[in-house]
Amino acid sequence: MHYISDFNFSFLSCTNAACKPGGENYCGGGSTCIPDPDPTKAPTCICASGSYGFNCMNTIVTVTTTTPQTTTMSAGCKLFPTLCQNGGTCESGGTTTTCKCPPTHAGPQCKTPVGATPSQGPPVVPGQTTPPPVPGQTTPPPVPGQTTPPPVPGQTTPPLVIGPSNKPPAGVTCAQNPCRNNRPCYNNGNSYFCSCGSQYRGINCEEFISG
Repeated sequence: MHYISDFNFSFLSCTNAACKPGGENYCGGGSTCIPDPDPTKAPTCICASGSYGFNCMNTIVTVTTTTPQTTTMSAGCKLFPTLCQNGGTCESGGTTTTCKCPPTHAGPQCKTPVGATPSQGPPVVPGQTTPPPVPGQTTPPPVPGQTTPPPVPGQTTPPLVIGPSNKPPAGVTCAQNPCRNNRPCYNNGNSYFCSCGSQYRGINCEEFISG
């Protein structure tokens, strides 16, 4: 006489023997092993996620590909690597090159501190010995190292010197946009003053200084 408990024990033992021959799992990758009712036939493996193949012994390899991001710098930003000052970023929009300024500075090249009033003269640069033009002053202050020839007897005004020492014409103000190459303009009485920076020179910053 056989009891149910004896039958269950024999069935479980048979199940374990079929799914773990020699103590090894018949189905790999954490898959489910279902023994066949016919002990002469191999068990059935239900593969877990990430496994496939005979007895679920193969592992699916997931390959993740990333596309490297390339940054293209415009020709203008390459030609003038120091175009944007005080932490500004050079940006290109087609054929136009502009500077994205930090919150502390403004202007075409981020050279003007935020809060400065252009009509009162250019901001004082640390280490600069020449004071900015005084409102109402008709002539700009002398440039250190610049020599002006003495007036000729009988001549009321000194002659113009051909070169960068020429003064802006009187009667022209910043409202007429005299400064070239996007350089900032400052009113100086009934005249104006163009701040050329280190890349341009001339009365209106019209001459590019090649490196």
